[in-house]
Amino acid sequence: MPPASRLRWDRQRVYGSAFAAIGVWLDGRGADSITLIEYITHLHGLGRALSSGNVVCAAVKWACMVSGVELIFPDPSVIEGIRRQSKDEKRGIGQVAGL
Repeated sequence: MPPASRLRWDRQRVYGSAFAAIGVWLDGRGADSITLIEYITHLHGLGRALSSGNVVCAAVKWACMVSGVELIFPDPSVIEGIRRQSKDEKRGIGQVAGL
């Protein structure tokens, strides 16, 4: 994880958890935009609300920004498709509906 000193304490905790979880899932594989989509889909398959995937995306974007690494992020329509499916399944309805 990049230097935590640039984040507020609450973001350090949230992003740290996100990095730990995706690190376990990656199991030594490299990360790119495709694996990011796969991970978000994996979270969706576990029944997690879309906000879990949003946190991972935010953490990865921050890490790329402070590390100077360029990563092409998934097309927003991919995330929107998962959002629509989550809403149809009434999963994480507070997060999906923006409540």
